[in-house]
Amino acid sequence: MLSDRKGKQNSSSQNLVRIIRQGYCELGLVQLIISSGMINRLGSVLEEQLSIPTAFIDSYLSAIISYTQLGAIYFSPQLTLGGTGIVAIPD
Repeated sequence: MLSDRKGKQNSSSQNLVRIIRQGYCELGLVQLIISSGMINRLGSVLEEQLSIPTAFIDSYLSAIISYTQLGAIYFSPQLTLGGTGIVAIPD
């Protein structure tokens, strides 16, 4: 999203998003795994630090969660994480 806002093309982050959307890369199938804590942290950063409207944040986070639930193309998700973890990791 930040690369798009800056008008960048083919950045590393944009390529990672493309791979997740496709569900595969040159090495094989790809599964997005993300914790609820990471989703919550992303939402708070988008709201508090970037002043993104709440409606957009909700839609954006919902899309990310959907990619974790879809799993790799033609396969059910192999793993879905929940919770916030034990050790905090700085952004």
